[in-house]
Amino acid sequence: SGGAGAAQCELLTALDPSRFAPSVYYLRSRLDLIARFPAVIPMTCICAGRHSRPWHALTILPRLCAIALRHDAILAMQDFAPTYISALVSRITRRPVIAWAHTVFGEVQSRAPWWYGAAGRLLYPYLTSVLAVSAGVAADLREAVPALSERVRVLHSPIDIARIRLLSTLPLP
Repeated sequence: SGGAGAAQCELLTALDPSRFAPSVYYLRSRLDLIARFPAVIPMTCICAGRHSRPWHALTILPRLCAIALRHDAILAMQDFAPTYISALVSRITRRPVIAWAHTVFGEVQSRAPWWYGAAGRLLYPYLTSVLAVSAGVAADLREAVPALSERVRVLHSPIDIARIRLLSTLPLP
């Protein structure tokens, strides 16, 4: 799995269970991540197989809204389509949604289907707040979606310096 998936697992696993009871819902199968999550964090893949495309999520919007209503907030931990869907669910259920931005919005828009940029400009303003992993990601998002500017904050991904130092002393695999 990519770094974002590993970071999600690390973040959710580190939450204080006396204060937080997260549930994880992926819009497509993430079998690569299931083994990483402890059993106390329920993980559900809502779409599977050929129905794992983002637009299929619109057909299960009622299910996503029902899930959101059982929680205090929505944390959209993947950029673009999952965040678009989360913003829409938030708008319907009136649950706050916090997005975790990992990617330079403008760069992806230039390579993605036309609807990515349009959906982002339409739905990102509905996000309650955005946590960007770097100042560059935050600046790009503020430029791409000015209505969101005041709600973007930088929260760097954690880096385990001690582990990096240890690994640097070991031979390459």
